Amino acid sequence: MDSQSIQAALLHDVVEDTESTELEIESKFGKQVSTLVTGLSKLDKVEFQDANEAQAENFRKMLLAMTQDVRVMLIKLSDRLHNMQTIQSLDERKKIRIAQETVDIYAPIANRLGLNNLYQELEDLCFEVLHPVRYKTIQKAIKASRGNRKEVIEKISNEISHKLNSVKTKAEITGREKNPASIHRKMLEDQTGFNQINDIYAFRIIVNEY
Repeated sequence: MDSQSIQAALLHDVVEDTESTELEIESKFGKQVSTLVTGLSKLDKVEFQDANEAQAENFRKMLLAMTQDVRVMLIKLSDRLHNMQTIQSLDERKKIRIAQETVDIYAPIANRLGLNNLYQELEDLCFEVLHPVRYKTIQKAIKASRGNRKEVIEKISNEISHKLNSVKTKAEITGREKNPASIHRKMLEDQTGFNQINDIYAFRIIVNEY
């Protein structure tokens, strides 16, 4: 991120929480920083009554932010990630509300922007708050079945690479262990238990053009 984005990130709550104004921010930090802070303030004022409304509105919210400056949404997603990472200090009712809002609105936006690591972390943090027993159970099952994770991922990656090379296709292959939230979603979709889930690893293939 550039210097304006970092300044806006540090100032993102100033207008809401202090007597400072947007004009004051503009005079001290410049027009770009002020515009980013204003965009963040507008996003903070958008409220969703339920998950159905959120699903319909989140794309509009994302597009509105991107129309002005995509950095607004990147800062907002970073702020929401920090909120989720420090959520344990809040009371139970507030934790559930914030986690539900995050999984309904912000995690899907991160996913559609291609921010995979951010998306997965948001998903897991929300899953831990909304379904703590399931989260702990799946985490325990993953650890018990893990074995030599690095060796398994490397072996599968090599097999994929070999198959692609046989049809003269070059590609970059990365593998990872699926996060608890995605495994839980797969269990619900297949209506099965953890022991019946075979695909606990995920692979990303980027084909290189000649």
